[in-house]
Amino acid sequence: MPYTLSAQFNEERSVPVLANTYKDGSFQITALADISRKRFRLGKRLTVAQLSTLRTFWNQNKSTPFWFYPKQSDHDPAGLNTTGRYLVVLSGAWNESWELGRMNAQMELLEVS
Repeated sequence: MPYTLSAQFNEERSVPVLANTYKDGSFQITALADISRKRFRLGKRLTVAQLSTLRTFWNQNKSTPFWFYPKQSDHDPAGLNTTGRYLVVLSGAWNESWELGRMNAQMELLEVS
């Protein structure tokens, strides 16, 4: 994914669970995974050219996993450094809005490993 500064950044962790509620009011919760899964929500203010590049990337990689580096200091274009990177897929729908001089794009990335 092309690296650009995020105007909005949200990182969530969740553990998938199976929850059962019984007639007597008791409940049972079982974790379906041993580790949490991360979800990243990004909002970016982009120029027309940057938005076009990002939209092209989005359309070509909708279900293809790719490496995401939340911190610019961890970014490695060669992909050799494993520190700070997450294997993610694009989640949800493409969302963009227009303002004077810039466009806003919002996206969601879901960790797959």
